[in-house]
Amino acid sequence: MECQIWGGAANGILPVAEDGSIPEMYKAILPGSQIDDVKGIGHDLEMSLSDVVDPNYPREADRDQLAVGLLPYKPTEKQPLVEVVNLPKNDPWYGIYLACLGKLPEGINSDIIRAGSWQRDISFSDFVEIQNMTLTGSLDDLLSRMNPAKHTITPRQLSMVQLSYAATASTAIRSGRPVLPERWYARYDAGPNILVVCSPGSLDDVTLLWNLRSAHGDFYAVPIGIPYAEFSAEAVSKVISDPGLARNGISPNSLYITSCSVSTHDISEHLGGMSGVFVCSPDELLSFGTVLGWSREDVLVWKDGCASFKPLDPAPHRETLFQRNLNRLLIMRFDVAVEDSPLPASADYRVKSPNGIFYNGSYNSWSSLRDGERIRSVQWPSRGLIAKSLASIRGLRFRESAPGIAARILAEMIGDLNDLGMLCHAPLLRLLESMAARQGFNWYKERARREGHEVDPVESVGSSIDELTEKTFQDFKNVLGNSDKATRYWLAWAEKASVILKGFRIQCPECGAKQWLPIKSFTPPIICRGCSKTIDFPFGDEPIAKFQYRLSEQTRRVYEVDAIGHLLAARFFHWIFEVGSKGRLIGMHPGMSIFRSDGGNEIGEADLLMLTRMGEFVPIEVKRTAKGLNESEIQKLDILSGALKSSWSGVVVCQYARNVDETLSTSLVTRNSDGTYRRMALTYDQLLDPHPIWALGSDPFAIRKLTEEEITEREKEFVTSLKRRAEEPDAGWQAYLMLHRHPRSQSNSQNSSGA
Repeated sequence: MECQIWGGAANGILPVAEDGSIPEMYKAILPGSQIDDVKGIGHDLEMSLSDVVDPNYPREADRDQLAVGLLPYKPTEKQPLVEVVNLPKNDPWYGIYLACLGKLPEGINSDIIRAGSWQRDISFSDFVEIQNMTLTGSLDDLLSRMNPAKHTITPRQLSMVQLSYAATASTAIRSGRPVLPERWYARYDAGPNILVVCSPGSLDDVTLLWNLRSAHGDFYAVPIGIPYAEFSAEAVSKVISDPGLARNGISPNSLYITSCSVSTHDISEHLGGMSGVFVCSPDELLSFGTVLGWSREDVLVWKDGCASFKPLDPAPHRETLFQRNLNRLLIMRFDVAVEDSPLPASADYRVKSPNGIFYNGSYNSWSSLRDGERIRSVQWPSRGLIAKSLASIRGLRFRESAPGIAARILAEMIGDLNDLGMLCHAPLLRLLESMAARQGFNWYKERARREGHEVDPVESVGSSIDELTEKTFQDFKNVLGNSDKATRYWLAWAEKASVILKGFRIQCPECGAKQWLPIKSFTPPIICRGCSKTIDFPFGDEPIAKFQYRLSEQTRRVYEVDAIGHLLAARFFHWIFEVGSKGRLIGMHPGMSIFRSDGGNEIGEADLLMLTRMGEFVPIEVKRTAKGLNESEIQKLDILSGALKSSWSGVVVCQYARNVDETLSTSLVTRNSDGTYRRMALTYDQLLDPHPIWALGSDPFAIRKLTEEEITEREKEFVTSLKRRAEEPDAGWQAYLMLHRHPRSQSNSQNSSGA
């Protein structure tokens, strides 16, 4: 049936138990897959799959289109050749041939003829040449038919006429030891290169093979199946050496082998230590792919998260739309994906929206072909709403924490996470921290640190900018290499970015009260806060105003809630995961509290919470010093990671590794059995790197311990970069990076040398 209808080869098939239940392997991925609905389960928009499947549900064809009917009727030129292979039902290859090649009956299904208002005597031979063949199945024969020397079409391929579909094989370099856990690495690495070992009478194996070919298409000889009785290392070698194997990218494994009925141990025993193959369970490889159908790329204009578009562009498909007999009840489903605002490609993400549903990384809705050219609108969710909706599916609720609010506001004022590189200078960060303290409080804070404990930021940071200390131009110059040029440039940037305020102190000649005025607030007349009289001569007999600098209210709040490290961590991960052709993140937030959806106490607070494109939440804990990462704090992070079902997490220490106890720093790092990180630890050695990158074969998260000389050299380079940019005041980051050569960072050079 599926090979008769248009798009049928991309339809998934579910094995259903006698009680109507769907196997957990399929239930786990159906909600986030490209499958629009499950027949026989009732109305289930969000794919909750709480009901059982009705095994007696009739296969309706009212809205199906006859695939062969999209070809010319009785063409004058040579007809396409469709090869239909028939095997005896007792042949062990019978089900495998059906899954790989498909099959056509002698006549077209009567329901499809009636739905399309076709003539009753219509047949396949009116459109194509049918060549029926009866034979005995074998691996050599099946491989040859998947890569025929002459141009023939299989029934599966016929059903996909004029449609593009299936996922493409990865072209990435995938060799070497992975750094981070990748739950779907086997699926990604295998691509279509999969061999399914099928036991006699196992519908689960044949169904798996059909679904894998639906996901990966009919462009290669793989995925392919083999009867268990004929499975051997020699047979595997034939598949690997066949020209129909996908050979894209560089992978440590040429072929993945799986089965629903045969254990991985049994399969491995048959291979006898054969190299270049990987044996895994079917749930690691199962997917439904992505149906592209008629795809195109458009530039949409967005306003307040909304855009208008036409679902169908008829120009490239005029012959199909206007010269073929289309079922008038045919439904067109359309998917809209926004490249720079992705949705989670998560197995559990399917949420309703106005006039559509979000799943499989796109917005999905439907239309008749007649209405396909009508303008439609879509409202795209913000990154924050995407994260909260995914959390809601998983029984969680997010709320922006106080540190998160303060850090977000300052980041918005600065404008770009890349611009936070202007703060990546340890002496400068120490100066800014001292400016956040109440007047006269720094001595107490330093003594507390020497005694081995931290002062609560709420106690040490001034409650308003009036309580903060001022710093002079010379103070900033002292931490910026005694360079006038670098200091002037940094202060100008910091003032524009609302990191600091420029102002001056005046004293009332009447009552002697002192007050500090930002330049932005300097609007005569000035009223004394002490006696409420007008200060007519605020500068007295001074010939010039002596300007000083204080933290802005936005920066003060960041230090009050101890969130400067949140921003530094956000910048680092932005460089690692987002810089390049396609980022790995949907977004991140520098401070989020996590609760259960049903209420209750807070589960935990992530100082930085990232959401990956694969729909995984990653929490990061940030501390000013390593001493703050005690057993209790680590346990809190582990509890939070468990609630978020994170495969990895991280801790950040706002110190250089040379100032951290080596035993403590190494104990913070934990790894999985395959060597990937379970929890990583980062210090200033990575965070203050001006250009952190993830080089091929390297580990950007490995513990680095820069020497004092290397740190000094990094700080000199920071000052030098400010001088260069001062000479080009109108140049942005792009112009600066393109016009200057940059030395390799110490951490990355060490990284690469160990690769």
